[in-house]
Amino acid sequence: MKNLFLFAAVLLLISGCTNNSVEPEIITEDVSYSAEIQPIFTNSCNSCHSAGQNNFNSSSYQAVMASTSPNYGGPHVVPGNADGSPLVDKIEPNPQHNDRMPTTGPLSQNQIAKIRAWIDQGAEDN
Repeated sequence: MKNLFLFAAVLLLISGCTNNSVEPEIITEDVSYSAEIQPIFTNSCNSCHSAGQNNFNSSSYQAVMASTSPNYGGPHVVPGNADGSPLVDKIEPNPQHNDRMPTTGPLSQNQIAKIRAWIDQGAEDN
């Protein structure tokens, strides 16, 4: 009986330890570049990319949109196509080229979801 109770307790504990961060959050509302995306870049990217280091400049909307990647052969942001945007590849696990960004630690799933939604919504300067 004691073993059955212990087994049930372990099962209950394991079932409560699901990792919700594996599934990306889906953002359905409009995402504002100035209010939501630029602050992510300012806080997490600008220390290494505010002057265009490594072919990416996160200092402003114009700089982000003008940034291109020789490794990926095009712009970092492809409006309307988050899956085809090198920026998204670099902030998600296991990027095609080099290390995941930012090097100081990964963005949260919510931050990644916002960046993906902003790009899928046309990567507008709003």
